[in-house]
Amino acid sequence: MVYKVSIIIPVYNSEKYLKYTIESIIKQSFKDWELIIVDDCSTDKSYLIAYEYSLNYKNISVYKFKQNMGAWAARNYGIKKANGEWIILMDADDISHTERLKIHSRFWDDPNILICYSDSYIINENENDLIFKNINVCNFKYKILNRNEFIKHWFFKGVTGSTVSYRTKYALNVGLYKNLRIEDAYLLYELINKYKDLNIVYIKEPLYYYRIHSGQKTSLKVKTDIATIKLYFIYLIENKLNYNEKSIVLYLIFRRLLILIYHLLGLRGNPINYFSKNKLKKYKFIGKYNDK
Repeated sequence: MVYKVSIIIPVYNSEKYLKYTIESIIKQSFKDWELIIVDDCSTDKSYLIAYEYSLNYKNISVYKFKQNMGAWAARNYGIKKANGEWIILMDADDISHTERLKIHSRFWDDPNILICYSDSYIINENENDLIFKNINVCNFKYKILNRNEFIKHWFFKGVTGSTVSYRTKYALNVGLYKNLRIEDAYLLYELINKYKDLNIVYIKEPLYYYRIHSGQKTSLKVKTDIATIKLYFIYLIENKLNYNEKSIVLYLIFRRLLILIYHLLGLRGNPINYFSKNKLKKYKFIGKYNDK
């Protein structure tokens, strides 16, 4: 059976939150979906929780790896099993707004759209039964971006990979996810490089709830910082940038290096706040982009 969208959830030892993640998909107002859960050889009850849901919902499928392969492998396996025209990735401890799929679907029939993404909220480890913001699915805020506008928004404000939906066939064409710490960011970069003439939809509504909890390791944050710096260098080398644009990318590299040092030293706080956007208004590169 062909679905409009396939939601892929890689799972590893997520028994504490997995129920809430799955329920947030089941409660979607948009019903033309399938959910594919790939258990990456969990040692807790994650697989059993997911399997019980699959017994009650024909559009939920569950697979289990015999050995731990990593989130990137679980994502790729799920995409290859997918029957949906579009793909959405979720982490096994996060939550989707009940109108998330319906709002994204407003753009899925437009052949000129490559990617849709939205704003997100951060929630803590105890926030599970959420009261969602009321969003009018017929009158919500969004903006159509070209490739360059998207990159500027991505690099400065950030794009949470799990807020994104993209066409399945395009992801297959660029080779899916690689064994990298920020594999979702690299896939986005490959998509916008291969399909430069297609547009990206920025939905200015918080449709995704990203969980921060004590189980997240500092070592993974360090790997993320290093991978992000590498991505900035790739962008710097592969694109013909003017002086202002190069200055901004170098600033972003420097800012991320500070964050890396903070994580390496185990310090609290965020050095990003020290380098506010207001201090960079002298660069024309920023002034050209207005996200209002």
